[in-house]
Amino acid sequence: MLDLADVLRADALQRVWEQSERMELIDMTAMRAVIDRSHGRRGLKLLLPLLDFNVAVEAQVKSPLETRFRDLLRSEGLPLPAPMWSSRDLRSMATGRVRR
Repeated sequence: MLDLADVLRADALQRVWEQSERMELIDMTAMRAVIDRSHGRRGLKLLLPLLDFNVAVEAQVKSPLETRFRDLLRSEGLPLPAPMWSSRDLRSMATGRVRR
């Protein structure tokens, strides 16, 4: 991840990070150990803020347009939308969407 942080733009690195977290590929203990011994790397500036990023807390985005919208909200200091979850009855029929 640190090697990618050296060559990717911030938005691209964040997308890689998000996907890696969704797939449970990031070992935070190992990631912090790599960062602790990697002083002077260009990618640290982009990678450090991602350590506090938590996909479970973020609104789950499903498209590049949703990602761009979320990034716009964040850059303007606006609150992120609350995630919505589909609610289904016992017959698997959608009954509505609820906020978590």
